Amino acid sequence: MENKRKDHARTIPKEEKVYPDFITATRNLDLIYAKTITKNIDEKQYLGALENLVLNNSHATDSILHHLLRTAKDSLVLAEAKLLLETLLIADSKWEALLKIHPNPLNNSDIYYSHAKAWSQFNQTQYLFPEEGITQALTYTKNGQPLVHISIKGKFYHFIIDTGAQFSIISSEVAKACEITPVKIEEKNLKSFSKPGIISSLRIENAEIKNLPVMILNKKNLNIRFFKLFTTLKIDGIIGWPQIKELRVEIDNKLRVLKIAKSSTIVNPDPNLIYYLEPVVKTIVSPEVPLHFFLDTGKGKTTLFMRGAKKTKQDYISKGYSISSMLSEMGGSRVQRRKLLKNISIKILEETVKFELIDIEKKDLVYSVFFDGWMGSDIGNNKKTIIDFPKGQFIVE
Repeated sequence: MENKRKDHARTIPKEEKVYPDFITATRNLDLIYAKTITKNIDEKQYLGALENLVLNNSHATDSILHHLLRTAKDSLVLAEAKLLLETLLIADSKWEALLKIHPNPLNNSDIYYSHAKAWSQFNQTQYLFPEEGITQALTYTKNGQPLVHISIKGKFYHFIIDTGAQFSIISSEVAKACEITPVKIEEKNLKSFSKPGIISSLRIENAEIKNLPVMILNKKNLNIRFFKLFTTLKIDGIIGWPQIKELRVEIDNKLRVLKIAKSSTIVNPDPNLIYYLEPVVKTIVSPEVPLHFFLDTGKGKTTLFMRGAKKTKQDYISKGYSISSMLSEMGGSRVQRRKLLKNISIKILEETVKFELIDIEKKDLVYSVFFDGWMGSDIGNNKKTIIDFPKGQFIVE
């Protein structure tokens, strides 16, 4: 029998007035506060890199980070600079530059090294789109992720549009059907859960992406299963952030239309879409509280970390929900509990998106030390969303 309980209001712990240290402040891009506690030249230079990053000034950001890798004496700053630079180079598909700061595999499953070395053998990715772009009927997975219909060697597939994916991905089953073989490298002891591959030509309507680096994953690892019993979602592949960031992607959930085009880069003095380990959207949550969200269209629900929930200064409720215990010998159901905030309004540029309830993520998430939450594909329910990283814009209308 289902165990029913009433919602219990709880008070969110008071927000800390300051971040505990320089690194935590910079991880949350609170650069004004970080500046007040800067102690040495390494921290000052790293702060300068982040100041350029939030303006999408990639050339200056890369230059400062490369300089820090050569000169930094502060080990914490050095580690942060290396991590950030690696993720920026991956997002820009700069494989040879990545290998220079990551010259040897850290272990036998180091995909940063093995994949970068494989992909560095090929020409840079090309995006051949007509001036007006392409238009498709918008479809979704059963879990609500937006799909793009693509073709490889005349065979048609559905790929998820996933801003949270660090690489583009193809199922091993699809790779075999399209004769996409893993790229071999000399190191014999390297093993990994994925293999590097190149799609020489991927077509989206009359547009084409040439020399597309992909991770080839076993089809079993791309299938989503219900209680490990049967497949509920079969995934052909994923278009990841390195490709999305080069384009203007318009997802119209109201009219069910997908549009993709090359972006016309215009300098934006105040971008609300930036890249720091993941794509990040700057928002305002009433009453006038700035929050940063990781943008992940591969994630269904928008959620808050406890850090972000504290900043809203609202009480949360602890609510039970029942799930089926299919694997239990006795059957029945069991109750889990989650924390939620009620009636949250998220302002993105001039548009406000209202949530009657929004989940607070568990404390043990790796990314919960960064920023305030995840922005999922539900942010665009019954609305149009536009992802245009070259212009530094994430728009909801």
